[in-house]
Amino acid sequence: MEEARFQSYMRQAETMKRVDGGDYFSGYTRGLRRHYHGEAFGTPGEHDRWMELVDDDLDAARVQRGQGYRDGFNGMRPNPDRWAYCTQNGGDCTACSLVNYGRDCRNNPV
Repeated sequence: MEEARFQSYMRQAETMKRVDGGDYFSGYTRGLRRHYHGEAFGTPGEHDRWMELVDDDLDAARVQRGQGYRDGFNGMRPNPDRWAYCTQNGGDCTACSLVNYGRDCRNNPV
């Protein structure tokens, strides 16, 4: 990911976080940093724990942080609403056959 896109996505996430609040954007910014900086950001153990948060059946806030982390880690544009309609590949749009020309199955930017 080039720096300009990284900066743009970070600004979008920080703006949305101020407007909407929410755990998704906290996870997203961390995941995007991991995507951009690679293994230089965080440890492998931390990364694994963040990736597993979406499977937490007891805490919705942790699930949202995990969803955001995965989107950021996959280099996707921040979009917490996607998790309400995505049912393929554990929410990983980048691995979905329905993604085409940088758009998800609902024609939202990926």
